[in-house]
Amino acid sequence: MGTTYSTIQIRNPHQNEQFKFLLCGYFQKKGLVPATEEDAEYSYWLTLPNNSTWATLGSADYQTNTVNKEILEIAVELKTHCVLASVWDSDFFELRLFNPAETDYNILAGGDVPIEEVRTMCKRELWEPLLAEGKTWEQIQEICNGEFTFAEDALCELVPLLNMNPIQVTNAYGCCEEIATDTPDVITLYFKRVQNIAVKKAPSLEKMFKQVFGEGLAPLGFVKLKGKQPYFVRMIGDEILHVVTYTKEWSGADGIREFSVRGGVATVYGQNIDLTCSPRENSNWLGAVSRFYIMLKSSIDENLRKSIHEFSYKEDDAESMIREVKRSFDMTKQFVLPILDAATDLKSCIEYFHVFHPGYLRLNDNLNYCKEGFLLILTNNRDDYIERMEKAFARTAQLMKEGKIGLSQKDFEAKNTESLRSYGLEL
Repeated sequence: MGTTYSTIQIRNPHQNEQFKFLLCGYFQKKGLVPATEEDAEYSYWLTLPNNSTWATLGSADYQTNTVNKEILEIAVELKTHCVLASVWDSDFFELRLFNPAETDYNILAGGDVPIEEVRTMCKRELWEPLLAEGKTWEQIQEICNGEFTFAEDALCELVPLLNMNPIQVTNAYGCCEEIATDTPDVITLYFKRVQNIAVKKAPSLEKMFKQVFGEGLAPLGFVKLKGKQPYFVRMIGDEILHVVTYTKEWSGADGIREFSVRGGVATVYGQNIDLTCSPRENSNWLGAVSRFYIMLKSSIDENLRKSIHEFSYKEDDAESMIREVKRSFDMTKQFVLPILDAATDLKSCIEYFHVFHPGYLRLNDNLNYCKEGFLLILTNNRDDYIERMEKAFARTAQLMKEGKIGLSQKDFEAKNTESLRSYGLEL
């Protein structure tokens, strides 16, 4: 599965402070006033690097059906050009140009574009004024029509031709929902809606998650890490970490928001452990609640599994959101915490990885995993890998028989052989 992300680029002809003032003026016209992080109903991240003629804007509150409208409003209000830069599953990229003099956006696309007619919709006369000095429209077309393994590589080659910074353009996930806001170039803007003080302000998902999970996990030894990322961490001794967090997910339904709760175990001996990056970037070792449920139960209720893989609530319904966050904690407490509680020393951590991430105990590959193979050396572990793998294969076969895993017998056998060979073993 490839990469999907979007960022909003705003052409900035002003000094940074003046630009920030004008942008906040736009939000004020929408009825939003500056707020503290604690009181905020809406938050945006903004990059204003001194070496770029474009600013980058994003927000976790953006949804696919509203983001285009707001970008066009910003272009008109600030009398400047805006571009929504997106990559879809690493297959193709798309730049949507919002011109303050136009009523709709224009598209520049490249890669494996699913609708070929999109390429012919591009209006050269709208894009040429944005070209960097010495760059040509023919260079743009060469990249758009070129062959690239990953669309994001093509996008990174193209955007400098428009005076954009590739790092800024590729600095988000989903629909502008996540970014490392602790970096120096990033400013976080918080707003709340002007309203009658008698009206109770609806809490944000971020605030509600911190409150519900903070209150529930604190007695169990978890603490919220400082910084923007929503990690609750419990240290066992000075070697083992238990982690609980969440990620916002994309919802295909209008008016519906989704999120997933994730948990995992790591040790200080593991590779590539980084709790300064977003939970989504750590999804290789942080599993959803449904995965813990599958591993904990011998029989599986498919409806329950689906309902706890991602949690959903109505966008404008605070009670719906609060209820779902509380349900997500109940499911975390029921299915995730018992498994984390069992990983209390290096030996039990090895047991955990054998079940959840057996590949992490490899010592003979160079994959970009959160590898924990050093635990085998530390504990002088000479476990019978074949017996372990056979048990794992048997469990997978049972899940296939129950229709829980959509895997053919041929693919199943191929995966088994590949797994054993990665350890230098044969059936």
